[in-house]
Amino acid sequence: MANERLCLRQNARRHPTVDRIKNGKPKSTRVLLETILFEDPEAFRKIVPQGIDEQTGLYSKKHFETRLLHAAISKANESGIPLSYVLFDLDKFHDFNDRYGYSKGDEAIVKLVELMNSVFRTEDGVLERWQKDRRKYQNSPDLISRLQDNGHIAQGRVGYGEEFAVILSGCDERTALEIAQRVLDGARRIRIPYGNETVGFTVSGGISEYLPTMTPEQLKQNANSAVKYSKHNGRDRITLFSEVPTEYKRL
Repeated sequence: MANERLCLRQNARRHPTVDRIKNGKPKSTRVLLETILFEDPEAFRKIVPQGIDEQTGLYSKKHFETRLLHAAISKANESGIPLSYVLFDLDKFHDFNDRYGYSKGDEAIVKLVELMNSVFRTEDGVLERWQKDRRKYQNSPDLISRLQDNGHIAQGRVGYGEEFAVILSGCDERTALEIAQRVLDGARRIRIPYGNETVGFTVSGGISEYLPTMTPEQLKQNANSAVKYSKHNGRDRITLFSEVPTEYKRL
């Protein structure tokens, strides 16, 4: 993965857009790619085919699940450092789109992504946030993905894209819960302008902690079961898979 990231950075830096970035040298590969994404989408698609979600700048589902998750699990196995997988799902997002329109749904997605980037320790994160977020292990950035399949088309829009996943290296489930709860708390405060009023939304979540010999599919399925439990019990909450009743784990 390190070689792949270096290759992406080198390819991105060859693009003339990079010369116009303000405030000096970009902080990360993701900043380089996001700049190219918004200023030259065609060049972006050539540099990173299917690697990053174009609307949000987050890692795409395919790249996240086939590359990043496997690499994170391998690192956890080698180092013995804990790993947690967090899954977020906007509550009743289909209804939100139907009622307020897809453009407002897009605004909600953008606002939520801004919130997640402020909560989690991303590659280009602010140093103060890394220092404030006291974890036992401080050596790895958090990896965020938008879990959107490109096969579902609704009125010209590709997918709903209301699911997001985060890999938290160095976090057991309790630490992950403390951090992820900030996303739910922040989401309740987000307001989207709509006519003469503002509208809001909530988020449900689920957390699974990696255990030795667990497959990536098991890790993802456990988080999904935890989200379903949150949904079935009032929404706007986050649940640890270890606390999900047995009957829900079979859903």
